[in-house]
Amino acid sequence: MIAKRRSRGGNLLKKEPLASMLAVPHFVRRLTPLECERLQGFPDGWTDVEYRGKPACDTPRYKALGNSMAVPVIRWIGKRMEASAA
Repeated sequence: MIAKRRSRGGNLLKKEPLASMLAVPHFVRRLTPLECERLQGFPDGWTDVEYRGKPACDTPRYKALGNSMAVPVIRWIGKRMEASAA
């Protein structure tokens, strides 16, 4: 696939020709709730709470992880506070 790139604004006296460039087929992958749990320092399946006998949906799991604080960071802050108080 070939994509065209053109200049947006800038100098009115200089006209930039359209430049052809190769578009590489890449995409952005969404992190899974399990990967988000690991990034935040939680154990695997921490947010996988059954509701009415069904496994948890991903959306509330993402929301819970987004509203949480990373465990390693909070632990580090606590140790620093404890060390400064001693």
